[in-house]
Amino acid sequence: DDIVAVLAGGATPGTLELHTALTWAVGQYAAPETSPSFTSEVLDDLHSTLQVMVFEHIASAAQGRDVLAALGFEPDVLNRLMYILISALAKLAARYQTLTPSVTLCLTKLISKADLFDPYVISAASQHIRLLQFPGMAAALLAAPTQPGYVDDNSSLAFVLQAHTSMLGSREAFGEVHAFHNG
Repeated sequence: DDIVAVLAGGATPGTLELHTALTWAVGQYAAPETSPSFTSEVLDDLHSTLQVMVFEHIASAAQGRDVLAALGFEPDVLNRLMYILISALAKLAARYQTLTPSVTLCLTKLISKADLFDPYVISAASQHIRLLQFPGMAAALLAAPTQPGYVDDNSSLAFVLQAHTSMLGSREAFGEVHAFHNG
């Protein structure tokens, strides 16, 4: 309830970073698996609040960059918040598929205002819409880990790190063999 109250309070230049951090946390952790306090009612409130934020920021951006700058809003910070809002909404929809039509509609509305935001924001909205069309894949890619301390050994990052570690080990072994033959 406190998170919803803060986010629903509207963003000001002084609270934009706080809204960004809270939005990220909602997207990352809002699931009954992470806390039993995330009931369906709480998740619906969070979803509704995030959607309202998207529409408010579309309206703010429609005023123009000059007006936003005069109010103290930096376009880069607003674009970053929109990007995180897109991600958080998509993550909620991936976990609770009943939200998918509403999130898709919201992101489609954002795309229709493409001239107001940086291309990476619009691209993210398009990519998330396409991903949400495949619920199983969306859940696998966007859902948060459900176990504390969980590390996904099958993610691409783990694979890259393992490959890098293996290469370092091979280089060290090669260096020892090379030194032995040349020494």
